[in-house]
Amino acid sequence: MFDRHALEKALLESKEAPRPRIAVPHALAIPALLQDTDMLSIVPQSLAVALTKRDDLVCRKLTYQTRTSTMRAIWHSRDEHETGHIWLREMVVQAARGTEKAFG
Repeated sequence: MFDRHALEKALLESKEAPRPRIAVPHALAIPALLQDTDMLSIVPQSLAVALTKRDDLVCRKLTYQTRTSTMRAIWHSRDEHETGHIWLREMVVQAARGTEKAFG
């Protein structure tokens, strides 16, 4: 979920050779993998903030520009007026607005 093209471009410009060590199927494994190592992980900013609530992890901005991503929600038209579905969509909108406020 990161801008691989921007990373590869930044590495080429810096003449640094990438040393990927591991890929994980989900983000929950990241804190345990980083513990007691010199490794880092590139994750979405909202996830980085959540993971750094642990005292031993830190978050830093990337040193290169990345593209922004657009996320869209879709659902079947039969659920358009269903009460529970409306509530869930409202919760997603509130969460997204909270992210915008937190990260600019």
